[in-house]
This record gives sequence, structure tokens and C-alpha cells, in this order.
Amino acid sequence: MSMNTENLNKIYVFLEKSCCYYPRNKIIKELNLVCDRINFSKELQDLFLSLKMGDVRNAETITTLFKKEVSEEIFSFLDKLADTGYLWILVGEDGNNFIDFVHNNLYQSEEIYFISVVRMSNNMREMISGKILSVREDKNVRVIFDENPNLVFGFVIQDSTKLLDYSYKTNVIFYLKTYFKNKLKAIR
Repeated sequence: MSMNTENLNKIYVFLEKSCCYYPRNKIIKELNLVCDRINFSKELQDLFLSLKMGDVRNAETITTLFKKEVSEEIFSFLDKLADTGYLWILVGEDGNNFIDFVHNNLYQSEEIYFISVVRMSNNMREMISGKILSVREDKNVRVIFDENPNLVFGFVIQDSTKLLDYSYKTNVIFYLKTYFKNKLKAIR
């Protein structure tokens, strides 16, 4: 139970696997919520420090405290910590150090958003991420998936500098503008 670079890196890999398509600002926000809740009372701190790998209280504790408070991704990460006996890393100063470590690592990469009408399956996410990453020179990129039912059909890709809008709504508006512009020219 000691915070070292090997433990930090191992646990960061758990986080990356659970939250690879989840926005970094939400990851940090939810991890802060988790650590604040754990560190709110000495009893919770002691409980999290005492939970060992394979302890049946792990899943119950995580579910009771966080199931309705955090995203699926963060909940999956907490579940992995519980299964492997690493819940202690969220307690006290170790928790603060872990959040700082996560923050520093996540903010070294750029986020590209892929926004669609519906939630993509994991296979689709992997395929789309692979395609986006294959055309990027900078490989330090996280592809974040989000849903927007207002798109109607299609998708939008956005990074810090560009927006590529392949939504049905945008294309219909473009074609209608072009159509009416041409009709007005013909009338004149």
C-alpha cells in the first residue's frame, strides 16, 4: 500500500481502459467527487484503506456510494480498483496525488470529439478511433464519443481548431440554400 510510480502507472492504465472515450474534464470532475466523498469522514477513509482484493464488501461499498453519482466509465474504473485491491489510492493525500497524476497525463493529449445521434457500440468506437488516429500525425490524441439527438442523422468531428459537420441537418440546409439561391438567380 504505497504510492509509487509503478502503482500510479498501473492504476492509470485501468483508468485509461475504463474511460478511453470519456472526456478528461468529466474524468477529473468525477474522480474529485469520489475522493471528496471518501475523504469526507474518517470512517469511510478507514473502510477504503481496509478493503482488500476479493473482499465482498468492495462491490457493495462502491455500488452504494457511487452507482448513481458517476458515469458508467468511472464506475467501471472503481469496480476494477475494488477487484484488484487498489481502492486505497483514492484516500487522503494518495487520492490527491493520484488526481494530480491523472490530470497531468490527460492534459498532455488532445481530444477529438466524434458526435453522433446514438451511442456507438464499443466495436464501432474502436473502428472509428482507429480511422481518426490513422490520419493524425500527432498520435497523442484521445477520441471522445458523444451523442446529440438533434443531429437527426450523420455525425460531427471536432477538435480544438476544426469542425467537420457531416450531419443530415447541415447538408439539407446547405442544399436548400443552394437550391433557392439558384432559383432566385433564375427568376432575376
